[in-house]
Amino acid sequence: MPAEPLEESLFLREAQIMLGERIKQLREGRGWSQDTFAHLAGLNRAYPHRLETAKVDMRFTTLLKIARVFGLSPAEFMQFDDVGQCPQRQPSEQ
Repeated sequence: MPAEPLEESLFLREAQIMLGERIKQLREGRGWSQDTFAHLAGLNRAYPHRLETAKVDMRFTTLLKIARVFGLSPAEFMQFDDVGQCPQRQPSEQ
């Protein structure tokens, strides 16, 4: 049975917040400012703040750029173990 629209929206929002936390953790772990990170990833200098605060939903190509800058595969980049767990759906919601 598909998730209700509100449940789906909350799930996506939580995932977006966790992704922003992951980006911030990786960036700060390397001692990079948001400006430095933006330059290295080829992003607008305001974009890292918007990602880290979950104000935008990034495109897949941006995700790939960011993973590359951190020296991670997309799968490694999407591991949320260090910032908590990625929101999990119950089997009935999948």
